Amino acid sequence: MEITKIIGIALVGVCTSLFLKQYQPEFAIFISLVCGCMILVYVFHKLSFIVNLLKSLASRIDLNEDFLVILLKATGIAYVTEFACNTCRDAGETAIASKVELAGRVLIASMAIPIITTLVEMMQKLIPASN
Repeated sequence: MEITKIIGIALVGVCTSLFLKQYQPEFAIFISLVCGCMILVYVFHKLSFIVNLLKSLASRIDLNEDFLVILLKATGIAYVTEFACNTCRDAGETAIASKVELAGRVLIASMAIPIITTLVEMMQKLIPASN
C-alpha cells in the first residue's frame, strides 16, 4: 500500500526531528520541511492520474476546460498554502502562517473571477431585463 510509504517517511521524519530537537533544535525544522516536501513530491506524482481522469470526464460532458483548469489550480493553491502554513506553525511563526493563509484565499478568489463573470452573464441571459 502506498500509504505505508508515506507513513514511513513521516515516522522517520518525526523521530529524527524529535532526536535533533534535544541537541540541535535549529535543524529540527529542516528535517520536518524535507520530510514534508518528500511526501508532497510523492503525492504530486500520483496527482497526474486524477488530473487526467477529470479532463476525460470534462470532455465527455462538454465542460469548458478553462473551468477545470481554474478548479485544479485553486485546489493546488489550497494544498500548497496549507502545507506552507503548517510548516510556519511548526516553526512557531503563526503570524506568517496567517499571512500565507490570507494570500492563498485572495489568490483563489481572484482566480474565481472568470467563473463568477460567466455565471452572471448566464443569469442575465436567463432573466429578462425589466424596463
